[in-house]
Amino acid sequence: MLGSSQPSLRSRLLKAAWRLACLTIATGSLLAAAVYLKANGLTLAGVALASLCPTFGLLAAARFKPAAALLVAELAFVGWRLSGTMPKGWRYCENRDCGRAPWWSHLAPESEAVFAGLELSHLAGVVGDSKHASFHNTFREAYESQADVEGGLPNPLLLWSTRETVRTLVRVPPGAARAPCVVFLHGFGGLLTPYMEVIATGLPGYVVVAPQLDDVGGWGSPRGEAVVKGALAALPPEVDRSRVFLVGLSNGSLQGTRYSPLFAKAVLLSGLGDTGGGHLLAISGRSDQRVSFEFIESEARALRARGVDVAVRRLDADHGLILTHSREWTAIAAQFFEGKSTAL
Repeated sequence: MLGSSQPSLRSRLLKAAWRLACLTIATGSLLAAAVYLKANGLTLAGVALASLCPTFGLLAAARFKPAAALLVAELAFVGWRLSGTMPKGWRYCENRDCGRAPWWSHLAPESEAVFAGLELSHLAGVVGDSKHASFHNTFREAYESQADVEGGLPNPLLLWSTRETVRTLVRVPPGAARAPCVVFLHGFGGLLTPYMEVIATGLPGYVVVAPQLDDVGGWGSPRGEAVVKGALAALPPEVDRSRVFLVGLSNGSLQGTRYSPLFAKAVLLSGLGDTGGGHLLAISGRSDQRVSFEFIESEARALRARGVDVAVRRLDADHGLILTHSREWTAIAAQFFEGKSTAL
């Protein structure tokens, strides 16, 4: 009827879709915040995540003024997180350009994201009670030891590389010049800065370059290959390119072994894959239930049969030896990289 003020069907559908989207985000943020707060207690990032629920609930109800006030508070939190400065000796790089990491990588501290992920895995039944407690204690100790630097670091779990853009965290020792370098390939779960800290501490004087691929460690993919080669092409100027070594972890070893011919030597932690050459040292845990020592030995025998130089060392550890046995494996790796005997 002419002059009718009834909204059109299209506008009613758009309004319903808007409400549904807002309520979906509100519900999702409430559930995520519940897990996050259970894992970390009351933290600013947890409160900011929880506040998304009433924010989008108000938006669904078309109460825009109070929603805007909450959004301003959210933006203030983001601004505060962005105000941190990169700790001395650390760099964030995209290809050859180093500088400030993207804003979204500062939304949640890495340690809190890790503990939230552990809690979610525990609630989903993926990680049992004993493993959950063990992982939690191990990571708690690791993050407490670097509490003075975490505030200024981006959260690498929120940064993924593409074929065109290789995102790396770099650790450069003081006064480095023509320094040896370790390129670290992470495993399932993604890049964590405690892994880099362990390498930098156990191998003093080495530059550590760690690309963040994804949350799986799919280094055998075309994107993984592009990221490895891109990281090598963009090594820092302090690096002696004749002494560039590979350290892989879990999937970074299983799928990263193939790149060993690109490096002077390779240390493969908690995994070993196929390759056509290189000088390899596989370090495995006696009680590793994910990638057994027997599997490592079998892979090593197959590689040796094809003429690949590969040695194997066994530690009294499980799959998490990179953190739990950091002194042991880095000492073995240092001897290997320096051409010294690593025999038992």
